[in-house]
Amino acid sequence: MNIGVVGYGSIGARHARILAELHHDVCVVSQRDEAPFTTYRTLKKLLDSQSIDYLIIATPTGLHRQNLDEVSDCGFTGRLLVEKPLLATAAPLPRLAVTRAAVGYNLRFHPTVRRLRDMTMASEQVDSASFSVGQHLEDWRPARDYRTTYSARRNLGGGLLRDLSHELDLARFLFGELTLLDAEEGRSTELEADRPHEVIIRASSTTCKHITISMNMIDRPATRFIEVTTGEGVIRADLLIAQLEAKRTITSDNPDRDFSYQLMHQEMTSDETGDVASFAEGLATVTLIDTIEKALESVGI
Repeated sequence: MNIGVVGYGSIGARHARILAELHHDVCVVSQRDEAPFTTYRTLKKLLDSQSIDYLIIATPTGLHRQNLDEVSDCGFTGRLLVEKPLLATAAPLPRLAVTRAAVGYNLRFHPTVRRLRDMTMASEQVDSASFSVGQHLEDWRPARDYRTTYSARRNLGGGLLRDLSHELDLARFLFGELTLLDAEEGRSTELEADRPHEVIIRASSTTCKHITISMNMIDRPATRFIEVTTGEGVIRADLLIAQLEAKRTITSDNPDRDFSYQLMHQEMTSDETGDVASFAEGLATVTLIDTIEKALESVGI
């Protein structure tokens, strides 16, 4: 399959490498010259020059809407995946002629998440769930000054809620549509980045009435786990070490860092329709982010 990757930062380079390892023909769109792939300077030049079957947009979030307009203007009809989050803020999407459109929430394919989902779906009673993720902003892209990255700036499409939106998607993936109850923020005096630096979100869904999501950009070492309380007890999933604990039994997976991306791309390049996040789901997560930010503003951020 002919693949185009738009953007060759850290995540674009990962997508390109993984797809090449899966024996696809890869081209990239980048202003840089170091990519070991055929490189085009613009998305239009790529689509004019190559018959692309599957296109991945891996530019900074603030550019996603412009990229989608270009995809629409070029009449691209293949498969399309946009890195998370879909947009910086919720807005109508351009008319697209693509055969399939998805958002890159690859943690849906994490084996420990899959195990957790199977167990919660099998349970007759889910009482509560808590999601926690934290990593110091300086460690997200260690080779760069974090103050120069879009992750530190909300007006560039970054910031805590967007860069760590996996947890919002996973809560919706596991428990369905969320209703926001309230949100509160914390801040760090050491970080030169737009607030919030820490957020605690409380929400509910039809299948889980008590959902708490904690995110921060200050934890060292990094953490990422989910705890679900069911009628049978507590299930704890640690995504960083791929370990699930339930009923005093520990189940460990041993995926490498590319595994969830590989599964996501294998689904997108096949005729399978499974767990990949749709554009509708991606837009719902962006809308939830907007709602959370408005709730934080209302309490005086």
